[in-house]
Amino acid sequence: IYANHTDTNTSDNNNKENNTSSINKENNKEIEEDNSSTSEAVKINRNSTLSDITFQNDKINLYFFWGDGCPHCEELFSFLESIQSEYGKYFNIYAFEVWYNEENGKIMDYFLEEFNDNVGKRSVPYFIIGDEPFEGYNSSKNDTIINTILSKYKDRNNIKNFESILNLNN
Repeated sequence: IYANHTDTNTSDNNNKENNTSSINKENNKEIEEDNSSTSEAVKINRNSTLSDITFQNDKINLYFFWGDGCPHCEELFSFLESIQSEYGKYFNIYAFEVWYNEENGKIMDYFLEEFNDNVGKRSVPYFIIGDEPFEGYNSSKNDTIINTILSKYKDRNNIKNFESILNLNN
């Protein structure tokens, strides 16, 4: 009984992997490959400020709100750093610590308000890829994160850039 159950799960998992692989291939088909990437992980600036934020036509922004001491935030940092060499040409990352930095907490509140979410809740990790918010992280979200980066990049001229809520004049 257990062997059959395991075989079914393995088959289901293989189908899910094949599905995800097809989605990745579809997204990558429409985005020009760049072979100049390196395998070295790029460290993310964990102390972004509003003045660091730029709005570029050739990249989307990823806003990452995290808490010092949050293990899921550390896992997300590791994942994002691991994909920087391959996908970093499509996005800029701005990371804001919100548990101990009240100013960064206010920035998070601006985004939460924009998405009609609970302002002031400081639930992390909370991140926005382009104009799509995500809450929480575990490795099962990795493919979704990559696919969202690629799809938002392809549609970058039609996504909200949040320049107005951040009161930036870049």
